[in-house]
Amino acid sequence: MLGHFWTIAPHLLRGRERGAQLGYPIAFEGPDLGRGPTPLGGFFADTPTSETLVILLHGLGGSPDSGYIRAVARELHAQDLAVLRLGLRGAEGDATDLYHAALTEDLDAVLTRPALARFTHIAVVGFSLGGHIALRWAMRPGDPRVVGVAAICPPLDLAAVQAHLDAPARSLYRHHILRGLKAMFARVHALRPFDIEARRVRAISSLREWDAQVVVPRYGFGSVNDYYALASAGPRLDRLQIPTLLVEATRDPMIPTQSTAPHLVRRSPMLTVRRTRAGGHVGFPPWLDLGAGGKPGLEAQLAAWVRGRVRAAS
Repeated sequence: MLGHFWTIAPHLLRGRERGAQLGYPIAFEGPDLGRGPTPLGGFFADTPTSETLVILLHGLGGSPDSGYIRAVARELHAQDLAVLRLGLRGAEGDATDLYHAALTEDLDAVLTRPALARFTHIAVVGFSLGGHIALRWAMRPGDPRVVGVAAICPPLDLAAVQAHLDAPARSLYRHHILRGLKAMFARVHALRPFDIEARRVRAISSLREWDAQVVVPRYGFGSVNDYYALASAGPRLDRLQIPTLLVEATRDPMIPTQSTAPHLVRRSPMLTVRRTRAGGHVGFPPWLDLGAGGKPGLEAQLAAWVRGRVRAAS
């Protein structure tokens, strides 16, 4: 039950937070992946004195304004780090396309933009599916300024996690994710229609259906099982090329440890794993210590980890 508590309680508390938006809206152009170039959006909070940028990637069905993203962004910015809360393809702005679990091309494109040229050090921190995308990106990084990647509660075996979340006992989490995905689809479909009818998407009741009816035909995978096999980061963790931190909670109700443990046996020496019993899915208690130094708590520990990676790279 503690895993459920630390998943749900922080989400509810952050949802009630009020205050000024951190940073200002920023737009980029994503590359043409078969539907033409598409706008990418997010929020950029710069600091005049920092040469370090942290890019935050949200999870499946989320957005750059998700509570866990805002909480980390506030702490990073308070410690004089510039922060870009980047929306995955389709999640923000007037996008005309959708993301999938291994879509790294947009991150490549954003890193080349003039607005980010002045930064000498960059870290990428992804949560849940955003963490999975960050892991896939770290297997073939292209920007030498990136000093590290952190993945918080990422799925490593997409097929296993899909089956877990589609089980009746996980209906609360599944419905929450699908609500976000369907809202995203409706926005994108209104701007540039897909071949699938909107009413069919509204009737989707499982993550496997979403992947089979939306992701697979959009990106030309042979089948939903083909998509999971080709996209999953777990079997490819030995390919990581830059220092990477993976944080997981053993009581995470959305990403079961039995789906991650087999893949952590054979992994790159670049990967550091921090496993804790205290926490849920991207929600952790304020006393969390990842061994990064500094104050406890996920947000402060991530800030300390970023600073440690910058020192190591300097």
